[in-house]
Parts: sequence; C-alpha cells; structure tokens
Amino acid sequence: MRGIITEVFESLKGIKMTEIVGIIAAVVTFALVSIGIALQIGKNFQNKSTRGISFPFFVLSFITWSAWSIYGLLLGDVLMSVAQGIGALTTLIILFQFFLYRERP
Repeated sequence: MRGIITEVFESLKGIKMTEIVGIIAAVVTFALVSIGIALQIGKNFQNKSTRGISFPFFVLSFITWSAWSIYGLLLGDVLMSVAQGIGALTTLIILFQFFLYRERP
C-alpha cells in the first residue's frame, strides 16, 4: 500500500496544485450533475411535476453555474468552463420543467 501512495505522489510532482484541484472539482461537479441533478430531472419527468423543489434555488444555481462557466472561458480554462457549463445546462432543463409542469388554473 505504501508503494502505491508513493507512486501516486511521484507521478503528481510535475503537475501544479491548481491543476489537481481543478481536476478534482471537475470530477465532483460531473458527479453532482450526472447523478444528483439528472435524477431530479428524471423524477420531475416521471411525476410531470416540480412540486417540492425550490424555484429560487434553481434560478440562483443556473446563474452561478453560468457565471463560473463564463469565468472559465475568460481564463482560458476549458475544464472549468465545460464542467460548469454542464451544470448550467442541467439546471436550465429543470427551469424549463418548472415552466412545462406549472400548475394551471
């Protein structure tokens, strides 16, 4: 086990800490979007309802994901931009579901 840990740290010597943190953030973001938000989209679709989820939360989430994606573009950080852009896209789908499944009088 100790050999594996040493090998991992040796392989990371040439990589900047900012790149490592960026990769970790992108992986966690992808997990959040592909598991958490995707399940919510599916549940909304199955129930044909967005009852029980917060509209302001998803509006603010969309703004946040979009801002980080634009920030990544401005920095030239494709990894950040794409990861955050996927989050913006999935929250946009939920915002569309709020419109699609709204309760009509």
